Amino acid sequence: MTRTARISASIAISLAVAACGQAANGPANDAASIPDFYQNNTAWSTPRGKNLEPPPPGAPGAAGPIGNHPDHPHFGNITGMPTPRIGDDTSPLLTPWASNIMRQTREMIVAGTAPFDPAARCWLPGVPAIISFGVAPMYFLQTPEEVIILYERGQLARHVYLNREHSQDLSPSWHGESIGWYEGDALVVDTIGLNDKSVVDVFNVPHSESLHVVETYRVVDGQLQVVITVEDPVAFTDVWSASKSFEAGPEAMQEIICQEGADNFTEDQAPIPAASRLDF
Repeated sequence: MTRTARISASIAISLAVAACGQAANGPANDAASIPDFYQNNTAWSTPRGKNLEPPPPGAPGAAGPIGNHPDHPHFGNITGMPTPRIGDDTSPLLTPWASNIMRQTREMIVAGTAPFDPAARCWLPGVPAIISFGVAPMYFLQTPEEVIILYERGQLARHVYLNREHSQDLSPSWHGESIGWYEGDALVVDTIGLNDKSVVDVFNVPHSESLHVVETYRVVDGQLQVVITVEDPVAFTDVWSASKSFEAGPEAMQEIICQEGADNFTEDQAPIPAASRLDF
């Protein structure tokens, strides 16, 4: 059995045990011990920009993220001389399929084409890119049946269903289907059923509809720490993990509606996605 298969099996077993146990006996944690991510409507904001960060010791799989190309380092706006994000198409974590897509993107950017920024183009971010989408705050609502994660940019609401297993025969969607459970001081979120229209992170790392993402949320010393574990045998040669940290703030959610046109400056390159038919 390959390392990827072993980790996938471990995730599957953990999911089955947690889902079955919760379905039969209710949440594993009693109400008094469930970790509080709401914290009186706390705004969780990332202080270090959009990039995913290396995982903590002991995280599953290889150490991610893919990151920037070594020949094209990224410098943000605070440097005074910002550079575009160009992903590392030479990463050993990429399959030939994903590497080729990223190489073509790199060549286009180096040749002068404006890089595609899903957040600026009002595309739905997908998972796990939504974690640092637009560097805007996120908020948590916790009920016995679900955790709702609210994202300020785009006014997005993500539902994490507790006490249940994944649905059968999912139709791929932008944010897939997320189920979750509590493990001690952590909220674990398991997501499948993602379409292939989104990217994994701000370096436009591609993925297929086989993408499987597990996020583990913990509040440690007043910070929200998230470990992201990614599996997609079409795009990646191994399971890999990354992380992201958020600071607590008192800010109320603001209304930021990208689709109203405030960020509509590359419409010719990547039109805002529109459904071809109604889904209600």
